[in-house]
Amino acid sequence: MAALEKIPVLNPLTLRNTVGGELADIFEARGIKNFEELIGIKDLRSKEQLSNKALRKAAEILDDSNVCEYLADFQKEYLEEKPRYVANYNQAKKTYTKLKKVLPLLRGEFMEGYDILDDILDFFGVNSDTEIFETSEKQAALFRSQNKIEVDSINLHAWLRRGELDFNALNLPDYNGAELMNWIESREWMAHIEDVEYFKSLPSIFSRFGVGLVFVPSLPKTVYGAIRWIENKPLIQISDRGHDLISCWFTLFHELGHAIKHKNVEIYEGEINESK
Repeated sequence: MAALEKIPVLNPLTLRNTVGGELADIFEARGIKNFEELIGIKDLRSKEQLSNKALRKAAEILDDSNVCEYLADFQKEYLEEKPRYVANYNQAKKTYTKLKKVLPLLRGEFMEGYDILDDILDFFGVNSDTEIFETSEKQAALFRSQNKIEVDSINLHAWLRRGELDFNALNLPDYNGAELMNWIESREWMAHIEDVEYFKSLPSIFSRFGVGLVFVPSLPKTVYGAIRWIENKPLIQISDRGHDLISCWFTLFHELGHAIKHKNVEIYEGEINESK
């Protein structure tokens, strides 16, 4: 399904035949083309309920006594299940409203879902929105324990998830802390402290040390930076929050300090005091 044609949330009722649609299909399967005229019902396919009189007339036209009972059961099941479908659809729309803010981080990589909400679930790597909300709250709780500022739990989860996806694509060698220290102590970076392109090249430099450095656009009420450990390799994630190179350098070295001193400890930086 093309991105421009995909709807935010698919109404599951549209995937089910109405009793009128089922009857129309039966007529067409029997080669009867003028069935609306014969049965006296316009726009038959849209009808969710048909009278017993209409069902009996359909059976007469088709010369099939079993059709009446079949359609009556079909109609009954549809009408009984409709409230559940409607409730699920309304809940899905509310969920989409909560999650649609993360769409910029999908980068067009997740497009196989039957609707955009399904693409968002694919991005998070889950089967239900419940998993998203539960994980978001756990991550937000860790953030709050490390910082004294408010956080948007969904935005934080999405920002961290984007970092994980980018990290997994790096195919890094084993972490080499000694080589990382050599790079830091060589101070080659000092000659490029105002060089944006050099800063952008750091992920490829760090990959040689088994360090995953990823840059992820900021989302409101998230973090400046974070460090996590995946298979004993550090994932250092930097936000463009603040939008200045000096802040990015400061955040980077702050996270490098954690990589060196706090191995296998997850740390989320809500605020970084550059005066220190």
